[in-house]
Amino acid sequence: VAKGTLYLYFKTKEDLLLGIANRHQRQLLEDYAAVRRAGGSGFHQLSAMLDVYGRRMSGPFEHLKVIVARWATAAPFEGERGEGMRRNIRALYEAVVSTVERGQADGTIRDDLPAAHLALHLWSATNGALLMELQRGCMGKDRLLKAPSLGWRDHLGFHLDNVRSARRSDAGAVVGHDFLTEEAREA
Repeated sequence: VAKGTLYLYFKTKEDLLLGIANRHQRQLLEDYAAVRRAGGSGFHQLSAMLDVYGRRMSGPFEHLKVIVARWATAAPFEGERGEGMRRNIRALYEAVVSTVERGQADGTIRDDLPAAHLALHLWSATNGALLMELQRGCMGKDRLLKAPSLGWRDHLGFHLDNVRSARRSDAGAVVGHDFLTEEAREA
């Protein structure tokens, strides 16, 4: 696509990046809905949601870079796409919080901390694990952090173990199961 054509639809580079981020976030929301429809315990669904997020974001570096950079920058989310970004971020976070609450209610996720705290911990841990994975892959032997050669799923498994309820033995993780939408499988 020619640069001039892009600017017919997107006024600025930031507007283009917000458009890309919004598209990826909407796909994630569809994936989260598919996980919920598949059923299972709260912990099972939470594990599947984080796995879907990790697999989507561990694809091309640009996916993670565009989405997380939009979250992390101080750049204001202006206009219709900016409002869409805010709405999508809230919806993604609320989906994780409500899944943690479901797990707390069914006894598969620890209930000694508020669901919002556990959701935020897992969200930041997942992004951190993905950044570690990208850093490991992008910088080779000259990387800044000499992290163990674990993949993002290994790091995520550690954090999921921290939210698992000690009261239920059937609160097993499903990291690695395929809950992606048809469109995501083809991408």
